[in-house]
Amino acid sequence: LARHMKYSSMKFDTSPNEKRGMKEFKVQPVYAYPGGRWMTHTELLKDMIRPYEKFHDLRIGLNPDEKKSEIGAIHIEVLQCVGLPKLDLLSDTDAVCYIVCGSHAFCTDVIDDRNSPIWPHKSRKGCIIPINHA
Repeated sequence: LARHMKYSSMKFDTSPNEKRGMKEFKVQPVYAYPGGRWMTHTELLKDMIRPYEKFHDLRIGLNPDEKKSEIGAIHIEVLQCVGLPKLDLLSDTDAVCYIVCGSHAFCTDVIDDRNSPIWPHKSRKGCIIPINHA
């Protein structure tokens, strides 16, 4: 009975493979992996470094003056954070990255309940920011 209670109370954070000794994590964000996908830490790392192609382009919609003064652009991709402090009272940290450069801003997907979050390949994790002066 105690064993059953242990696994049922951990249902949110464990996969069916947990009983076989393979620690897996539910991949977030959930919208990017419909049906709920589970990966080991190694699988998450391999998925994280796959070439990213969905950069959110912040150059779109610039007014003509901003386009004239643009001297280049920077591609930024958030991969992971390691050892974030636990700031939530009842769970681990809900991690998100904000990138701000001048009047441009970008926000990654939130990775819930992870002090060392990994942004997987299908998550919102990259942007292109115009550079207007050095």
